[in-house]
Amino acid sequence: MKSYQARLIKVFSIITTFLLASEAKAHEVYVLTADQVKQLETEPAVSFLDIFSNHVSNTIIWGLIVSFIIVSVFIISISVRLENKFDKYLVRLKHYAPFIARITVGLAFIFCAYESAMFGPELPFQAMYGQFSLLVQIAFFLLGLAMIFGFYSRLAGIIGLLFFGVGIINYGVYMVTYLNYLVELVVLVLVGGHKFSVKHEHHIWSRGSRLLDYISNKYGEFAFLILRVGFGVSLIYASAYAKIFHNQLALAVVEEYNLVEVFGFAPEFIVFGAAIIEILLGIFFILGLEIRFTSIVLNVFLTLSLLYFGEAVWPHIILIGVPIAFFCYGYDKYSLEGYFFKKGNREPIF
Repeated sequence: MKSYQARLIKVFSIITTFLLASEAKAHEVYVLTADQVKQLETEPAVSFLDIFSNHVSNTIIWGLIVSFIIVSVFIISISVRLENKFDKYLVRLKHYAPFIARITVGLAFIFCAYESAMFGPELPFQAMYGQFSLLVQIAFFLLGLAMIFGFYSRLAGIIGLLFFGVGIINYGVYMVTYLNYLVELVVLVLVGGHKFSVKHEHHIWSRGSRLLDYISNKYGEFAFLILRVGFGVSLIYASAYAKIFHNQLALAVVEEYNLVEVFGFAPEFIVFGAAIIEILLGIFFILGLEIRFTSIVLNVFLTLSLLYFGEAVWPHIILIGVPIAFFCYGYDKYSLEGYFFKKGNREPIF
């Protein structure tokens, strides 16, 4: 088991390292204009080593604070007394996680149709499909409804994957920014409608349904592992691109929105700290550490960010809904903390 996880982590590390070296934009640049982004991407990044050397004391202090929080949450989370008290409620939530994931991707597809763009405003249907963009818009709306109501969910997931493939053809490696959509669709294919679904594929597609049932039975248990790893990689990718490799983008956001006054730190240290926290959140999701606490932290930060910057909510639906599904699902044997501390129905709280 340990060797399996080590191989999985190594593979994704190699993939992530390759992707981070490529040219793409991140979610953080939604608040900048296209011209700003184009210009700032050409400017040399501020060295993280220089930022660290100029802010050693702040880095150590806040590193200790974050470490104290992580250790405290971990100790509370594995308390047998608290586990016995709360796990009876958490076990019930676990059954709703696939349903929440399904609703999340369904809502996201409907808003994509409403905004006539695929996953984000920078991917308009018109640019990809031209005169057929209206048909694609209708297709996204119908797929979203099918996902929400569990109407041939796996088939809807497969069609969604085909649309994602078209995005890769048009935008290449940039689509890793929306890796969370890809893994959500894979989970939908593996798990299907699950709870509260209207119809399953076997009503119209018996041979294909048998194949999907076989895939689900064989690989379904990896669904949330795939979702966690893909979601974590997408967080790390977006953060590293805009805050490490092209951190002039993040610095521009800090200065434009007066974040120095809000936090009281130098712009470089704010970007440095944000990058460390976001990458840490991604690593925690990938490894399966403090899953529920990490989900809460991400949604709190995301909500505050949306309110402060006034960003459009619809491209972030997937980022809001998936952590809610993680909170409900909690731990399994493929999460690091679950592997060591899950005992039957008793598992870490946070």
